[in-house]
Amino acid sequence: MTTNRRNTNLVRWRAPPGDWAKANMDAAFDKDTGRGAISVVIRNNRGKLIKAGDSTVEAWAIMQDIHKLFKDLPHKGMTWIPRSGNRLAHAVAKRTAEGMLPPNWSMNPPAEIKQIITQESF
Repeated sequence: MTTNRRNTNLVRWRAPPGDWAKANMDAAFDKDTGRGAISVVIRNNRGKLIKAGDSTVEAWAIMQDIHKLFKDLPHKGMTWIPRSGNRLAHAVAKRTAEGMLPPNWSMNPPAEIKQIITQESF
C-alpha cells in the first residue's frame, strides 16, 4: 500500500474469493445536523448485497457478530482500504447521517447506491 494520496483513488472494491463474504464498514458525520452514522455492508463474491446495517445499533450488532465469527473461523482476514474501495459502505453511512436513507433501502436502493452496487457487481 502506498501513502501517496494521488494513488489511493485507484483502489476499487474487490470481491472476496470463492465462497467468502466481505464486510465493509464506514462512518459519516453531518456537521450541519450533528448526526452521525455507521454502516456495515456484507457482499458475496459476485458483489451481491447479503446484509447491511445502516444505523448505529444495527451496525454495532453486525460488528459484534463479525467479531464473534472472527474468533471462530479458521480462515479470515481484515484490512484497511481507502474510501474509493469502500464506496457502498460510505454512501450508506453518509445518507443515513443526513437522514436521507429510507428504511427499506436495501430492497429498493436510491439511485446513487444502486449505481454503486451495479458498478461493483460481477
